[in-house]
Amino acid sequence: MPSMHWANAYIGDPYSDTGEPPGYNCWSLVRHVQRAHYGRNVPLIAPQSLEVRELARLFDRHPELQHWQRLPDGATVPDGAVCLMSHNRAPHHCGLWLDVDGGRVLHAERGAGVTAPDLATLRATGWRVVGWFVPC
Repeated sequence: MPSMHWANAYIGDPYSDTGEPPGYNCWSLVRHVQRAHYGRNVPLIAPQSLEVRELARLFDRHPELQHWQRLPDGATVPDGAVCLMSHNRAPHHCGLWLDVDGGRVLHAERGAGVTAPDLATLRATGWRVVGWFVPC
């Protein structure tokens, strides 16, 4: 990424299951960046546990999704869109689209911390984009 891009300040930050500083989990990173760089207040989604099925149900049914619109396949993805991803060991994960260097997804992943891979690298590491979401 260009050395002057604001997202560089997050690259390498640690992963935290709780999402509390000094680290991030995927949703806490999305919330923080939406507020700090796009002026959007996104509420906390607080699971009762970190069990994958419960996280998936919570995300799918959370009232916050009423404030977000899923982009149709093939649509141009704007900077700051939320990227919902799937992986064989974590079916629900999110990050943010950065319209820089051909496009990157800023996300916080257990074991890797905060990274911003391009889509080809994301796919090569097992992540599949499930959908893109923008505020209504």
